[in-house]
Parts: sequence; structure tokens; C-alpha cells
Amino acid sequence: MASTVRQRPTSQPSANESNLSNITWASIAFLTLSFLIPITTVQWEAVRTPRLPLVLAGLAVLYSSFRIAILIGQGISRPFDAVFWVFTYVFIGLALLAQIAANRYPRPASYSEATITTTAISILVGLAAYDLGRFLGIIGHNQGSRREFPFTIDRLRTIAVATLGLLFAMFAISRFGLATFFTGRDAVDQALGGRPVRVNQQFLEQQDKSLGTLTMIGARLPVFIGLYMLAAWRIHEIKRMGANVANRMAFGTFMISLIVANLIVNNPLGSSRVSFGLIVIAFASLYFNLERVRIFRIGVVILLFTFVYLFTALDAFRSSGAWDFTRGGTTSEVFVSSLDYGMTQQGHSAVTYVARNGHTLGRQLLGATFAWVPRRIWPDKPIPTGALVSGRFSAVSSSLWTEAWLDFGHVGVFVVLAGYGWCSGRIDTTFIATHSPALKAIVPLLAGYQFILLRGSLIPAVGGLIPLVLISHACFRRYVPKSDQEVLPK
Repeated sequence: MASTVRQRPTSQPSANESNLSNITWASIAFLTLSFLIPITTVQWEAVRTPRLPLVLAGLAVLYSSFRIAILIGQGISRPFDAVFWVFTYVFIGLALLAQIAANRYPRPASYSEATITTTAISILVGLAAYDLGRFLGIIGHNQGSRREFPFTIDRLRTIAVATLGLLFAMFAISRFGLATFFTGRDAVDQALGGRPVRVNQQFLEQQDKSLGTLTMIGARLPVFIGLYMLAAWRIHEIKRMGANVANRMAFGTFMISLIVANLIVNNPLGSSRVSFGLIVIAFASLYFNLERVRIFRIGVVILLFTFVYLFTALDAFRSSGAWDFTRGGTTSEVFVSSLDYGMTQQGHSAVTYVARNGHTLGRQLLGATFAWVPRRIWPDKPIPTGALVSGRFSAVSSSLWTEAWLDFGHVGVFVVLAGYGWCSGRIDTTFIATHSPALKAIVPLLAGYQFILLRGSLIPAVGGLIPLVLISHACFRRYVPKSDQEVLPK
């Protein structure tokens, strides 16, 4: 007589309860981002009369707040979209609002209302173009033929990359000394890359910086990519290694060696905040499932809190000596005095530059496209946009809005941001629909690097992206089905 197993009833939230929860989360997020944070971080007492630029900046804050609220409310893992709107809210919208309200900027300067209005309009044009491009990218991807990600992580190739990275890191440690990597970021940049503490035009236009650049990349990037990709392979495909105890012990020892090497060459004391943050985001994406609603929401909140309240303080490790985590003062003071939030001021500088010299008509974007070409081969290669428009070579940040506007004005902003949104939509849609270990590893890595691309300047940002993509790709192999019945990994 067959026995029946009684299953314990499980209580699942109804669709109405789930929708109510999503609306609640979205409402709280929108109220916090659009009202509470601006009230506490903007020096409203300095506002004398409402001006058009202030209204436009407020619209940028409201719009980005609304988009982040939608992301938090839905809780659907969209890494590219999340990083874009977090960056936009903090460094474009909120920073612009705070600086216009106080009429103060990280670099002491004054700008006409027309100049500030032009910058604010370009920002709003870019936000609308990004959303339009993203919508078209998602619709086109859903309606077109769906292709699975044709690559998978190859264990032997990844071990080879990690081994080379380990050797490069050991060489750098033996040559420059262990203490160098724990002295401060400026000391590491100067030792490995030959980069002076205060960058000047002569250094930017120096024809041969390839040795220092390759040393910086070789000492840090392969050992990180190797460890990261091996960790991703171990999480998703550990069964392929078999049950051999010796193999597992050797693999574990190798992983420990990679971890120790990364703790030396990529530690937070000797690395930039953005570089170390990229590492944290990458590994967090492996061990915390971003497809879980709660994890995704917490991740977005952590990013917002870090960039609004902690970002400047975390730069205490730049130089050696006493570390000052209170530098910049209060949050409202930091937004108008720290170069960390100076991207919109670079937009004002670009408007001023164009008024005197005209648009660059694609020269800066061309320089970014061919950022990999050495200056020895291309002597007239453009210098980074931030340095070009400001004349201050130690502050080279220049947002994607500024890059596009400098070349082609508002039309350039619309086209570049629409294209960027299209790519973002395609990548996030594929990330959600495809369950490939290689894709799940590379997308969070690129989403984190997106902060560097959006912050600029674009020429050095693309120059750093190329080796990141190439070394990551070296860890992959094309997936070849073993039979006609076998399909690509989902």
C-alpha cells in the first residue's frame, strides 16, 4: 500500500502583498533621495533668489531619485542601470544642486548663469537620451533572436592568467619593496608608474609612458582577474575538478597564494578608492546573489551611502603619514569643496572652453577610441578632457556628459548617452535571462568599472578598460556543444 507524504503548507506572499511591499520600498527611497538627503546636504541658507539653473538641477535630482526608487522598489538585478543612476544622483544631480545653491565650487571660480544653465540642460538631455536608448535596447533584445552567452570560464586558461599575475606581483614586490604598497596611493603610483604626485602637462604629453603603464597593469590586474575568475569558476563549476584530495589541496594552496598577493598589491592603502571599490563589488557579486531582491536593494543602498557620506573620507590613504578621515568637513561642505564632486564644474569649464575655442568636433572621442595608441606613434594625441578644459592637470575628471558636449554640443550628449543606454539595456537584459558563469562574472566587473567611465576623463578610462576586458577574455573559451542536442549554457 503506497504511503502518502504530507507536505507542510508554505505561506507565500500574495501578488497584492508583494506589490504593496514594492511600492512601500519605492516610496521610502524616493522620499529619502528627493527630500531628506538634499535637505541635509545642500546649503539652502546660501540661496538668495531662485534661479533657472537651480530648478534644472533640482529636476535632475528628482529624476534620478525616481529612477533609483523604481530600481529599489522592483528589486530586479540590473547592475549597469543601478550603477549609472547611483553615479548620476550623487555626482551629477546632487553635486550640481549643492554647488549652484551655495554658489561655490571645488576649484574657486565663478560662472555666468548662462554657462551653468547650459551644463544643466546637457545633463537633463543626457538623462532623457539614456532612458530612451535603454528602452530601445531592451525592446530590440526582447523582439530579436535570443542568443545565449557563447563563452564559459576555462579553468586551465584562468590558472595560466593567475600564475602570470602572481609572478608579476612577486616581481613588483621584490623590485619596489613590500613597504611601498602600504605607504599610500601616491607612493605606489610614483614607484610603479613613474607618475608624479602632481601631474603636469609635460607628463600627460610625455611620449613614452608605456613602461610605467604596463608595470602598473602587470603588477595589479592579472593577479586580481585570476583570483576573481577562479573564484567564479569554483562557485559554479567545482564539480568538474573531481574528488581528488591532492587536486583540491593544490587548488586551495594556489588560491591562498593569490589572496595574499592581492592583499599586498591591491590593498586599500595603496590603491585608489575606485579601484579597490571595483574589487569589492566584483567579489560581493560572487558571494551575494544579486538576483535576490533583498541583496540587490541592500547593494544599491550601500553604494548610495558610501558615495554621499564616505567617499571623500576614504581618500585618507592617498598620502603617507597621519590619515585624516574628517577631511573636507561636513557632508554639505564636502559637496562644494572636494574635487571628488567636481564633475559638473568640469562641465562649466567645458562650456567656457567652447565659447573661446569652439567644439572639438570629435577629437576627444577619437582620442578615447584609440586610447591604446602610444603617444610616441601619435604625437598629437589629445590630452584628457578634464585637463584640457580646466587647465588643472591634477584634476582630470570629466563626466561622459562633458566629453560628449565638448565635441558636439547637446546633439553629441544625446547621441552618446542614448548609445550608452542602449548598451546598458542589452547587457542587463542578457544578465537577467542568461545563467552563464562567465557572464555572471564579467557583468558585475564591467558594471563596477562603469563608475570610472562615467566619471572620466574618457581617454584614461578607456585605456584602463581595454586591459581589463582582454585579461578577462583570456580566462574564457568559446562553448562548443558536444552534440546536436546540447545547447549553450543558460
